[in-house]
Amino acid sequence: MPTIVRTTNWETFTTLLTLPETATVDVEEHETGSRTYLAGHVDVDGDTIATFLADPAAERFLVLEDDTYVRIVSGGLNGEDAGILTVDQSRETMMPPPEGGDPVLLRVIEPSPPTTPWSWFFDEVARAFADLNA
Repeated sequence: MPTIVRTTNWETFTTLLTLPETATVDVEEHETGSRTYLAGHVDVDGDTIATFLADPAAERFLVLEDDTYVRIVSGGLNGEDAGILTVDQSRETMMPPPEGGDPVLLRVIEPSPPTTPWSWFFDEVARAFADLNA
């Protein structure tokens, strides 16, 4: 089963929990320009969402069975004894074009396994602008 891992330093990822057999993982491929990314949601039980919500200070990721990391962007209650986690490898960001002008909304893709944002973010912005101008 997939797991949820956490990090506070981008070097060490520790397992927060393994999803129970009752969890439903609905993650699909999407495209943005020349890149594909994963996004979707995970339906979980009350104990799982309680464990997730009790750990808000860390960056948290769903690790799929093929070892792909997908950022957990939100989590919350979904009924009396259920929860939902929203996962997405992409982020939207507003950046001005390199040649100047008004900021443009871009979708950048986080690597898997994840690393510090400053190690990949500006390369992804350049890729997104190249896709936009292709």
